[in-house]
Amino acid sequence: MYEIVKVEPKVLYRYTDGHTEISYYFGRVTKVTPILEKYKVVRETEKSYFISYWCDEVKRVSKTGQNIFAWDTEEKALYNFLKRKEAQVRILTSKLDKAKMCLSWAKDKRNGKEDNKALNPIIQGIFSIK
Repeated sequence: MYEIVKVEPKVLYRYTDGHTEISYYFGRVTKVTPILEKYKVVRETEKSYFISYWCDEVKRVSKTGQNIFAWDTEEKALYNFLKRKEAQVRILTSKLDKAKMCLSWAKDKRNGKEDNKALNPIIQGIFSIK
């Protein structure tokens, strides 16, 4: 006789920002609830997984690449989420600093101050016409 063995489908994991609550009175985010998303593997090759992604769409996920979309364990997915959020903070902090410098420069220019010392020399290069 044959024994019927139920095999659980392989699953990949990815954390996302999830749900966000915004206080409209203050215009700021007050709460974020990250979500662990689970994707069913529909096919596997030596170097890739193919996952059921969005409304029967299939997405290829590399096993060996640098930008892996989803991971085979929750721990790896959490580590990747931390690294993605750290990179996001670095990028957005840099953009915020640049925006503040440009805002300061624009206010000085509007008030008749032609002094470009408000801008970092790197940013001055952005505004110079060549």
